[in-house]
Amino acid sequence: MPHVHLIGIGGSGMSGLAGLFVQAGWSVTGCDKAAVHPPAADTLAALGIHPFLGYSPDHLDPSPDLVVVGNVVRATNEEDREALTRGMPRTHMAKALWDHFLSRRTSVVVAGTHGKTTSTSMLAYLLQRGGYDPGFFVGGVVRGLGTGYQLGSGAYFVTEGDEYDCAWFDKTPKFLHYRPRYLLVTNVEYDHADIYADLDAIREVFRRLIASLPHDGVLVYCAESPILTELAREAPCTVVSYAVDSPMPATWTASNIRVEAGGTAFTLTRGVEPAGEFLIRLPGRHNVLNATGVIALWRAMGLSWSGLADRISEFQGAARRMQVLARGDAVVLDDFAHHPTEVRATLSAARQWWPGRKMWAVFEPKTQTSRRQVLQADLAEALSLADEVVVIEPHDLESIPLDHRMDVARLADDVRARGVRTTVAATQEETAALLVEELTRETIVVLMSAGSLGHVADAVTSLVATKGWGSAPDSTRSG
Repeated sequence: MPHVHLIGIGGSGMSGLAGLFVQAGWSVTGCDKAAVHPPAADTLAALGIHPFLGYSPDHLDPSPDLVVVGNVVRATNEEDREALTRGMPRTHMAKALWDHFLSRRTSVVVAGTHGKTTSTSMLAYLLQRGGYDPGFFVGGVVRGLGTGYQLGSGAYFVTEGDEYDCAWFDKTPKFLHYRPRYLLVTNVEYDHADIYADLDAIREVFRRLIASLPHDGVLVYCAESPILTELAREAPCTVVSYAVDSPMPATWTASNIRVEAGGTAFTLTRGVEPAGEFLIRLPGRHNVLNATGVIALWRAMGLSWSGLADRISEFQGAARRMQVLARGDAVVLDDFAHHPTEVRATLSAARQWWPGRKMWAVFEPKTQTSRRQVLQADLAEALSLADEVVVIEPHDLESIPLDHRMDVARLADDVRARGVRTTVAATQEETAALLVEELTRETIVVLMSAGSLGHVADAVTSLVATKGWGSAPDSTRSG
């Protein structure tokens, strides 16, 4: 049995990669700097993998057949240096995915600044429920399938394509290693301020991704993005576009969006021809846009239309993407939103589905971009869609240059200037105590973080249950 060792196994990507290797018949070991937390800890425990704590050359005995180095690992890492010294076969996550999984299948990639986890999850779900037995690799748990990875045995392997870099020794975007035949790109905006200087730098890597498509490939892109509309003109393959109620011409268009019992309904057209009525169990225009892109990709892949609408209506979303933790008189949502566009979409969708209620927005700046000033003004505008805002002070700001760091006090003042009461909390515990003290029955609480707000979520859902304001529709919460 071949043996792979993962240095930095504790992230959602690396733990999912461990799962693929296990399903492929490999023995897997791994380590991380600190204790691994859910959801990665749950994934590894289910696989029977018990990570080493910390880094040590001793972890490489006996010698593995392959070492995979996570992008949290630095060039000075003693374990990685030992692997280099011994001349061990060594790679990073994106290259391992291609070499051992994607290269053997038809590669289908979903990329974009926003919406790629939900869109990838939806496509994986539809393929699985449609009997195609896909491989898939998603940066989250696909609700209804209970996992974010699957080896599968069918023709397709679906991957969430991230533009972040691969490792200290390979600074190219991960998605350039995935060589898609079918590519869905949801949008392009500025993000990852720690590695991209400006929007032009982001535009360039998406241009390279699109240019990498084969002549017999397909690009499906959102026509609402001016950058994508421009880049699509250079695609070397078939091009399909989509939009929602947009004056921009598109191959596929969703319209007549309305909230119905338990879902969001919309009408779909292809060109000028009606293509049917669809219902998704997800709130918001942005999720209609995600679904439209997936449907456009589905048809571009030549897959069966029969039963598609029914399967789409069964899809529950991805974990921590507007996941409902409690529903009733009070509603509690858990979301991964960390970019102003995502915060705005999440709050707007919550307002649409549960109108007339007081909305609390709890935001934790966690990513390299959200803890910087670069998008702070846009973030203040997005947060002001709520009635009450709590911002949790960001930690580890020392890694960001002083003149680039988020000014939390200024952010709070900018939201207050828009007429929204805003509190800055030092910790999750302080946030939880504030919410428990002030929440009322007719309330929506939207928790937004690229990390885990588990302590706040537990406190608020416990309060809602104790008060009899609602019940948990889903007892599982990832992260």
